[in-house]
Amino acid sequence: MTAVEESGAPSGDDAAEEEEESKGGLGRWIAISLASIVVLGAAIAILETDAAVNESNTARETTRTAVGALRAGVIENAAQLLEEDIDAESSALLREQAFVARRSGEAAPPLTSSELETVVPEGGDLPGARTREELTELSFDAERLALSQAATAETRVTWNDRATQYTTVIAILAVALFLVGFSLVLRGAQRVVFFLFGIAVALLVVGTSAYIFLLDIPETPDEAITATARGTVESQQGDQERAIELFDEAIEIDGDYPDPYSRRAIARAVAANPDVVATGAVTGDDAALEEAVDDALRSIELDDGRDFLTFAFGAIVGLYVGAYEESVKAADEGIAINGQVPDIRLAKSASQVGLGDAEAATETLDAALELLSGSDPSERTRALVADYVTYLEQVAHRVPERADVVAQFEERIIALETAFSLDRELSGEAPDQGSVTVEGLGYEDGRFKLEARWEDLPDDTALTLVGFERPVRDSGWVQPADLALFLTVGGSGEEVGAVPIERACAPVEVRVDAYLDGAFVDSFTGPGGPETC
Repeated sequence: MTAVEESGAPSGDDAAEEEEESKGGLGRWIAISLASIVVLGAAIAILETDAAVNESNTARETTRTAVGALRAGVIENAAQLLEEDIDAESSALLREQAFVARRSGEAAPPLTSSELETVVPEGGDLPGARTREELTELSFDAERLALSQAATAETRVTWNDRATQYTTVIAILAVALFLVGFSLVLRGAQRVVFFLFGIAVALLVVGTSAYIFLLDIPETPDEAITATARGTVESQQGDQERAIELFDEAIEIDGDYPDPYSRRAIARAVAANPDVVATGAVTGDDAALEEAVDDALRSIELDDGRDFLTFAFGAIVGLYVGAYEESVKAADEGIAINGQVPDIRLAKSASQVGLGDAEAATETLDAALELLSGSDPSERTRALVADYVTYLEQVAHRVPERADVVAQFEERIIALETAFSLDRELSGEAPDQGSVTVEGLGYEDGRFKLEARWEDLPDDTALTLVGFERPVRDSGWVQPADLALFLTVGGSGEEVGAVPIERACAPVEVRVDAYLDGAFVDSFTGPGGPETC
């Protein structure tokens, strides 16, 4: 026996065993941690599978709802066309009845439109005009399904995001599993560092998974969707007060649902300004528009800034109240979502005129016109020009020092519309000879009347007459789409016309601007009717 053995000192093998025993506690913790990480991974995988299944289910529901919404929309459009046909047929029957009565000398009272609805028997070539109520229900169904589709799609996206997040978390957990497992082959301080780092990653995964699990899945109550759909249809049919009540109801059911806020914004604006949709006339005070803006901002907040129409609404309202910087900002946000809609660019261009930035306004107008290149003349393009001219008139009314710049932009857009409508190039300069005058201009008995005369004009002169109306005293002019006349004339002649217009706010003053070959030549004003707003 050696001296070392006799003294009781451990041999080399015994020292290794003692070292392993001293580290046995950490080894056990590593084993427990590995098992825990595996169990955690399995649990997260189950959550990921559940989220994927829910995403798949809502995807199918979204598809079914989308198909239903598309079908309802097609049927609604067909019903609208049918109602237009019935209205036209009723008008024709009324005219025919009046003609027959005059020929026969009978003084019998004519049938009303509602009585004429019973003239066509059931099963005849034209159905009885019961379509109005049915059309309302069809419109409601189409709107409800469209809203349901949007709500379900949002739920689907959230489930899909959750499944993707769980997949990412599982990948990170794999890193924790590697770090803890790799610590088994290390010794000393390295083993401790890798083990603790792996545990830290695993704890991060636990916290992240819990956070993902606790995130709300958006589910809009059917009652809120129904009230919003009903309110939208009521608003479209002109009953803004009832629409606002229904939007209030939807908001009370679900205060985080953005759609009733954005639609209540529009309803509030139209309720205070009943002709704004038809002519762009703003007759209410700014307070009503400010309430509408508050609703629009709330909708944007709840929808994370994804609603193009709300930004477009904000751009237009900002223009009308003179908040030009806010209008441009809202327009830019909307353009970032959908840059293919010229309307919002026109509002932005007018606001830039209000700011005095003619160069930027020109660039924005050019971008809007580029979107219309290749189009044919239509009610749509004419309405866009009318809206833009109305926007410019609001700028001239609110910021009189911009009137000269406004006139330049109006001349440009009207020259373009004239060339578009007459399908010809314009010189942009008035001819050296000839003149044009407008007489008998005025508004009476619901008709916009004028007598236009021209003398000694060169052949093939483009004559444009653009009508304006002032909805209330001391307000800006508006330019409705139906008050414009484009002619090719020469020599001397005249055009006498009376255009029927239906307004909640009867014009208190009317105006006609005359252009020759795209150049402004004169402006004429006439009396309107008694103020009704």
